[in-house]
Formats: sequence, structure tokens, C-alpha cells
Amino acid sequence: MSSSSLIVLKKNGIRGFIALIVLLPITNFTQIYHTKFQLSIYYFFFIGTTLNSIYKIILRNKVNKNSIIGLCLLVLFLCFYLFHYLIFIDEQRSVINILKDIKPILLLTIGFLYIPYTRKDIFRFLDQKFINRIIKINFIVCSVIYFLMYKFRIDQYISNDSYFKINETRYLTLGSYFCVFYLLNHIFNGKPPSLKYLFYSAMPVILYTGNRTLVLSILITVLIYYLSKLTAKKILGIVLSGVGILVSFTFLVNNVNENSGLYRFKSLISYDYLEKALSNRFSPFFYEFKNSSILDIIFGKGIGKTFFIPWFVYRDNIDDYNIYIDSLYFTLFLKYGLFSIFIYLIIYNYIRLGNNKNVSIFYMLFFLILSFTNAIVYQFPFLWILILLAFPFSELDKS
Repeated sequence: MSSSSLIVLKKNGIRGFIALIVLLPITNFTQIYHTKFQLSIYYFFFIGTTLNSIYKIILRNKVNKNSIIGLCLLVLFLCFYLFHYLIFIDEQRSVINILKDIKPILLLTIGFLYIPYTRKDIFRFLDQKFINRIIKINFIVCSVIYFLMYKFRIDQYISNDSYFKINETRYLTLGSYFCVFYLLNHIFNGKPPSLKYLFYSAMPVILYTGNRTLVLSILITVLIYYLSKLTAKKILGIVLSGVGILVSFTFLVNNVNENSGLYRFKSLISYDYLEKALSNRFSPFFYEFKNSSILDIIFGKGIGKTFFIPWFVYRDNIDDYNIYIDSLYFTLFLKYGLFSIFIYLIIYNYIRLGNNKNVSIFYMLFFLILSFTNAIVYQFPFLWILILLAFPFSELDKS
């Protein structure tokens, strides 16, 4: 096979793979089909790129300094907490749960190897025209699948999890996160998408995901980004405009059908609901914190720690003791105490590898807001999010 044929094959393969990740319904209710032993099907491509990166390091005998620093911090952190478990934890913990805690560290390792050694090879086969086409097709696919979920509840036929029978219709896929970072990357680089592609990328996230924290994370981060660049007069104008948008949005959610993904936002305007929902959602944290020692606050309760989740009782296929609770802050604090700050520093170091300082700050802000009610590093989209944090949407050729 000639070198030109090989390049064409690689180009089509990479484009095809990106398209499949974005367009396939890789989501919660299809998880039994795309995830096995905590490994989602899309992981294997990036595991392959990691092996390719290791090969390049050996071949060139050259390493990226910042990447190696990140990898060393990860290894030291993991070794410390394995030692902490062996010496200080006097309870038996499942090997599976320990591996689940190690998994985010392994995924970050893939990211640190991916950015400096493989990223350029992949993105030289992509261009803005291809990305825009994927964004448009994703909007159509999401709309069709969401309609089938809303009208015929196909999610209930696919999954026997009781969760999907008693909750609103929600469709959050890897393609949704692709849209999120497409928007954020263009905005933070001062190249906002056209109104057409703003619509194609924003609507699947706002209308279909039902993820309030995700939508609010986007809005708050983008608002802070623009406010940081404006005069006081312009800030006042934006605040007034924001109030108008908020009033309009409130009117919209007050009049949607209760089976709609937007219906979940209705509860956000109720203080009583918010107070009750947050105290209930974080109740596993308050219970564990109440029984924490000074050493637990400093070092945490250790790797492999699980938490009793009261509202998992009705879900027959889910263990009532989960490896994380619905907040990355509370989860990491209970496991690693004050030392959990190193996880955030490592993630910021990772983001800096693939972005300039300005973009990195706002990406980190988005990640921190999203983490308030999401333990995102423990969920199957995490590796994809790591890749998207280094995906140069606004820098691709327009060919």
C-alpha cells in the first residue's frame, strides 16, 4: 500500500470514528450495550493512541516535560493512597471498587500521553467543514431519537432500569458534550459560531439533555467570560438582557409538558425544592462527614470507599453502595481529604497542555461548576471530555 493510500485510509478512519462517537446513542439507557467491565466501546481507540504515544516516546527518546510532570503527580498520588489503604484502612474493600477509584487516574494518564504525542496526527485529518457537518447531523439524529423517546419511550424498552420509568425524558450523549465544547472553544477563542451552528449545537444540550447543572455551567462560564472583557456600562446592559432572558426562560419552563426534558428546570425557581433537593442529594456526604476523624479530613477515608445511596434502593440492577455521590467535591474530599486538591491541580495542568492560559482558566471554571452536582471523573464520558478539552475546534482548517 502506497503512503498516499495509507494517509487516505487513516483520514477516513479517524473521521469515521469521530462521527460514530458523536452520532451513536452512547448514553445512559444504552450503557448495557456500550460498556463492559467499566470500559465503554469508545475507550479502545484512545487506548490505541496511548500505545502509539508510548511507541513514539521509545522511538524518538524524547518526552514532553509538562506531560511527564502530570504523569509523575498521578503516579505519586496513586502510590500514596494505595500505601494509605494498606497501612491505615482496617476494613475490607472490594478490589472492583478500588479499581473504580484507580480508573479516573488511568484515564488521565491516557490524556497526558495523548495530547503531546498523538493529538496533532489526528487533527491534521479534520477540518471545520467536517466538524460543522457533524454538528448539523447530530442535531437531526438527537431530534429524531428524542422524539422517539418522548412519544414511544424507547429508552424504557431498551433498559429495564426503573430510573427511566419514573423520570423525565432525557437524552445526554457523547455527542452532547461534543456540542458543548464546540460552543465553548469557539467562544473562548473569540470566534463564536454563526447563528445557524449556534442553534445546531445549543439546542440538543438545552432541549434534550435535561441536565440543569450542565446548562447552568455553560451559561455561567460564558457570562463570566464576556463580563471579564467589558466595561461597566456594557456589563449593566448584559445584566439587564440576562434578566430578560431569565424571565422568558422561566415563562417557557412554566408552560412545558411534565415529560419534557425542560420540565426539570421548573424546579429551579422553587427555593423550597432546591433546599430539599440539595440536602437530600448530598445526604450521603453529611452522614459520612459526621463520622469523620481529623485524619479523615486531612487524608480522607481512602481509595475504594463507597457510600450508601438511599434513592438507589428502588433500582434492582444498581448496588445501593456506590463509589461516588452526586458531587465531585464531596466525593473526592471524603476519599482523599484535603489532599483531593491535587486532583484539581492535575486536571488544570492537563487542560493547560492543550490550550492557552486564557482558554484553560475558563475551561477549568466550567469543569468546577459542572462538578458541583456531578462526579464527572467517575462517569463513562470522562475520557471523551478529556479529549474534548484538548480538541481545537476553532483552530481547524476551513478547507
